[in-house]
Amino acid sequence: MRATFRVVIVSSLIFGACALSSALACSVPHVATAAEITAAADVILLVRAPDVTITNISPIEMTVVELLKGEFKSKTVIVHGQTVRYEGPNDGTVPYDSVRPGGLHGDCYASDYKAGGQFLLFLRGGDVHWSPLAATNEEVSGPKDPWVVWVRDRLKAR
Repeated sequence: MRATFRVVIVSSLIFGACALSSALACSVPHVATAAEITAAADVILLVRAPDVTITNISPIEMTVVELLKGEFKSKTVIVHGQTVRYEGPNDGTVPYDSVRPGGLHGDCYASDYKAGGQFLLFLRGGDVHWSPLAATNEEVSGPKDPWVVWVRDRLKAR
């Protein structure tokens, strides 16, 4: 009985330590604000994800709908992600100062995309995964989405 109790206690401690480690996986000293990512991005694109099922993290070719900032000649952009387990859009208020639900665990970046959805991508060095826990690839409803409008207004003010 006593040995069984020890096993249960030790197992509980190990499980708790693992859970705590997972919870802390996305802890960073500073989460870049909407203003910071807008200023720091080389390119900002409004894109449409393909309406396909992608089960594993892999390259996804998205269609460029609009270029908001920088120079970008291609009609498509490649991001790494999947579409089968989309966790939903950002539930914060515009301007988004943190990532959507899909980026709150794991490597601190959202890599889940809604098949056929539109996203506002903030690229730096050609990648959306450059600022952990920041809103660098949020789902939007289109060119008139409040997040797109906020970013456009911010860029005009600069």
